[in-house]
Amino acid sequence: MDSKYYNFIKFFLVLPTIIMYLLYMVLTHDSHVWVLVGLILYYPFHQLGFSIGIHKLLAHAAFDPKSWYPKLSVVIASICFFGDPVASVMIHRLHHKYADTDNDPHSPVHGRLHAFVTWILTYKPPRAGAYFATDILKKYPFLKTYRRIEWTVPILFHTSTFLINETLFLSCLLAAVLSILTGFCINAFSHDPNSTSEQKATNNLFLSRWVNPLFMHKYHHDVSSLYDYSHKGVVDFSSKFIAKFLTK
Repeated sequence: MDSKYYNFIKFFLVLPTIIMYLLYMVLTHDSHVWVLVGLILYYPFHQLGFSIGIHKLLAHAAFDPKSWYPKLSVVIASICFFGDPVASVMIHRLHHKYADTDNDPHSPVHGRLHAFVTWILTYKPPRAGAYFATDILKKYPFLKTYRRIEWTVPILFHTSTFLINETLFLSCLLAAVLSILTGFCINAFSHDPNSTSEQKATNNLFLSRWVNPLFMHKYHHDVSSLYDYSHKGVVDFSSKFIAKFLTK
């Protein structure tokens, strides 16, 4: 399936349907334990999948991982509906290179809704865009196969949790939806389209501490390959069991 149609189906049909389903379950389900579990699962899902895995490891090479972590990270990111990890890396690197310009894949200069999700409908990567991700295909050759079957991972995972236990299914689904929505919100609200400076990225210390460290977004743009922002008052998910050593 063409990636444009796949993304349209995923983000404009499937994801809104899932969100409405979760809202319905919140209002009608007898037990809300699954909501609490989902909120607890959100942080490790998002950090181990997209935030540390796709973002800091693959896009920015901020640390040297233990051998099992790259594969785990792309699977968790897929569970959270982030899609092809190679495409995610390419788009994020293009965002850093062309931040807040017309060549930025999701620049809020064209509106926060555009930066949140509608950029998916209109963005066409430059012909040389694939060059921005060729290094990770060489470093992690399993991605060549994985990106072709990636779409099956969220289907198989969420179907399996549904068959195992309803609470587990609802909790994991909630954590996954919160993860992808966090990514959308960072794109839309961590750049100020009204700023007069060339660098429009902003920092939000409160959201960085309690939602996701990447809301220290201006700081991230300034030092994109840095793993941890602890000296800025924000500590990322522990690296002790996923990294051999920090390289930055």
